[in-house]
Amino acid sequence: MFTPNYDAILKAYRDYVTDAQERHRNLDLKKRIDTNHLPCELYHAYDRWQPRNGINTLFLAESPPWSGAENYFYNEKYEAPEGRMNLSTILFDKLHIAEGTKERNLTEFRGRDYFLSDTVKCVFRKTLSRNSETNEKKSIPSDLRRLSVDKVLKDEIASMRPDVVFLLGRTALKALRQIEESRTSLQNVTVAKDCGRRISMNNTNVIVCAFLNAQNLQVYGKRIDQAFEELAALQ
Repeated sequence: MFTPNYDAILKAYRDYVTDAQERHRNLDLKKRIDTNHLPCELYHAYDRWQPRNGINTLFLAESPPWSGAENYFYNEKYEAPEGRMNLSTILFDKLHIAEGTKERNLTEFRGRDYFLSDTVKCVFRKTLSRNSETNEKKSIPSDLRRLSVDKVLKDEIASMRPDVVFLLGRTALKALRQIEESRTSLQNVTVAKDCGRRISMNNTNVIVCAFLNAQNLQVYGKRIDQAFEELAALQ
């Protein structure tokens, strides 16, 4: 079981907002980063949804949704509007989890010894309103990703010891590559080139996949399906 130190994580992000602003003059970090709470704590991701018998597969995503906190993966009370695709609806579909309600789907997800974690634990708003700053979409800064790996993620993965790490997108891939034990095996791997590929790394299998959204289903559809076929073959 992995138990995060939420106070320490929040402090690290608050310090980052102060210390990194000089390096990121084109970003208003106080507006971009929410340091009031961590969605994983607010929605009890670790204490409620972490499998008690160990984690078979760790799905590693980018960061909590920046378009609305209620859309968070572990908010069991949020049901996506009919016809709308988000991370949870697509992931459950690809895993053939169709229990009905979000809470039942999450229960089945946990029952299979699956867990989903975010590389960056805080909310990073990729876009802001036009009144406060340019509405241009901004990517997560690389030093924010590195901070998240150093402060939380490397210890999280070491504690969980998953059999499979299923990477959902470029940020997750870059984060895992930052961890010493993974660097060499993933050095030349990219999502664009390797989506759908399984990589054996010591006692862990790493599956590379594009992030699950409507756009990537159009671009990487068959290779996303291949990634889930690789996962099924390991179960």
